[in-house]
Amino acid sequence: MRQLRASVEVVRAFLLLAWRLKYLSHAALADLSARLEAIARQAARWGQWFGRER
Repeated sequence: MRQLRASVEVVRAFLLLAWRLKYLSHAALADLSARLEAIARQAARWGQWFGRER
């Protein structure tokens, strides 16, 4: 689970870098950030569910 959270943070950093270098528009950054946040929330829920199963 930690590896997934770390990977999400790395992707966020790359998105921010791409935005700062003008490879991504504000709208694209907002859209991708929202999708990434949804993925992170779902992964956290899965982590909680799997944690209860043990």
